[in-house]
Amino acid sequence: MFKHKQILRATRDLKWDIMPELRDIKYRCQKHVDFVMEDPKLKDEAMAIHKLEVKLIEKIEKDLNFNDQGLDMWTLSMDNNKFKENVHEAEGVDK
Repeated sequence: MFKHKQILRATRDLKWDIMPELRDIKYRCQKHVDFVMEDPKLKDEAMAIHKLEVKLIEKIEKDLNFNDQGLDMWTLSMDNNKFKENVHEAEGVDK
């Protein structure tokens, strides 16, 4: 995915630095997920929220622009109007 060796190296370092914390978070979240999934009402509500979040993430990924000009710098941008739409949609997911 990344062209530059520095970016590749930095992402690998980041991965190794945060992997233990992510495993711990995953373990703690799984305990809560198991509790929620036991109750049918909570499970249905959680699945509905999940569907909205997946839809929002896909929309954000489509709206993001990655610009790599072969330099040491790269940019990630989004149109302001698209950003406002995504924020408005995200607020609906949070409610």
